[in-house]
Amino acid sequence: FTLEQPDGNETTQLFMRGDHHHNYMQGANGFGVVKDMDGWYMYADIGGESSGLKVGVHDPESLGLERKLKALATLSQDGNTQLCSYEDPQVCSESEEHSRNLQEQTQRMIAVKNEIRNIVVPIRFCDHLERELPSVSELDTLFNTIGGDAKFAPTGSLKDVFLSNSYGKLVVQSHVMDWVNVSNTEAYYANGQSGGGRVLIEAFREALDQIEDKMSVKELQSLDRDSNGFMDSVTFLVSGYGAEWGRTDCYGTDMKSRIWSHRWTVPERITWKSRKVKRKKKGESLKLGQYIVTSALWGTCDAKIARLVSLSHEMGHILGLKDLYDKKLNDGGGVGYYDLMSNMWGSDYSGFRPPYVGPWGKMQLDWASSKQISKAGLYTIKPSADWPDFYTINEGFPYGEYLIIENRQPLGFESHLDQGGLAIWHIDESSDFQTNNGHPWQDGWPENGNHYKVALLQADRLYNLERGKNRGDASDLWNE
Repeated sequence: FTLEQPDGNETTQLFMRGDHHHNYMQGANGFGVVKDMDGWYMYADIGGESSGLKVGVHDPESLGLERKLKALATLSQDGNTQLCSYEDPQVCSESEEHSRNLQEQTQRMIAVKNEIRNIVVPIRFCDHLERELPSVSELDTLFNTIGGDAKFAPTGSLKDVFLSNSYGKLVVQSHVMDWVNVSNTEAYYANGQSGGGRVLIEAFREALDQIEDKMSVKELQSLDRDSNGFMDSVTFLVSGYGAEWGRTDCYGTDMKSRIWSHRWTVPERITWKSRKVKRKKKGESLKLGQYIVTSALWGTCDAKIARLVSLSHEMGHILGLKDLYDKKLNDGGGVGYYDLMSNMWGSDYSGFRPPYVGPWGKMQLDWASSKQISKAGLYTIKPSADWPDFYTINEGFPYGEYLIIENRQPLGFESHLDQGGLAIWHIDESSDFQTNNGHPWQDGWPENGNHYKVALLQADRLYNLERGKNRGDASDLWNE
């Protein structure tokens, strides 16, 4: 996106980096951006303050500004925290363990049943009663219509995304409910934290109480296919614009007063509990566990229906996939637009074309396996958009470290990929998730041992992903 400077000129292209826990604004050149007291968007210095260099006017790199983002990431949180960060440690520990357990149970369930049932609950805040919003029919098209719809889902539906990624092994079947009005305003639930914290859970509990009144016991029970006492997947669609867009929306609401899209697991002690459905053996109520929350709208103006990218990324989390962007908010870019769990926006940033899950993630979910290469030879490999065809190379690597070879082509949801070719992935199962980017321009590398757990070995050898120079380009995949 771009923003207007006080003189009426637009900034260069900007991005929001991070998630609902920690986030900040960044220029396309990789430098952090802050707004100064006079309303100018400025490049940030090492301390996260204005450097005096205006975005769209000055070139921070040529003027010697250091690209230090850790300090900025710390300063820019400004209360935009996750639920656990201000609760007692026991609640945080309970939520994290609860989340792992539910994701593992979900993975076991979909491996057997090949389906996950997702209830979609559209929530309208009390100050949005007059807003134009997508209809239930339009939302159902976005979630469920095979092949999509020219107007509402031109590249396909959420169901299509996961049918394609899983090679037909997983059906995401969504039941879209009517819009539910809740008692408080968008700003109340955002709580100055973009929806971080327990206040947002109040909206979920109120909405589910209303939804429960409209559903039979049998319908409610069908939402817990693995019989663990928790609904398998709940997607809340809110009537406000997503905070992840960064800029103030057309109603004058800033990002801290809107909801940032995310997936989370509600700690059991504060979650919603059904009044109708009890488990036969234990007598416990059906409960809310994992949820997705995202906007029903696209952008920060008008009433355009949401697009696939955010929904797809967060559903990946429901299934147990981990984020593959740089988790420490270093200057790196994770694996860029080569994986849904890294840069969900894809190569064209349209929102219609979420990247495919990479081969490592597909293998984690048993959607694919690989053939091992142990000797030199001539091998053929089919495009991964259509075929679960992958090779691994373990030879010469320590235990738990290996390469995955993939044939990535501009097909399907990635029809706008800059350039097709072989994607060569380096995997280190012993490494922390995407916390240590390493590259030849880094002090002490390679002796420092820094590398991502999941990394794309770029053919141009420029390490642009690790250096945060871009999110992918035409020279990353191997063609020679």
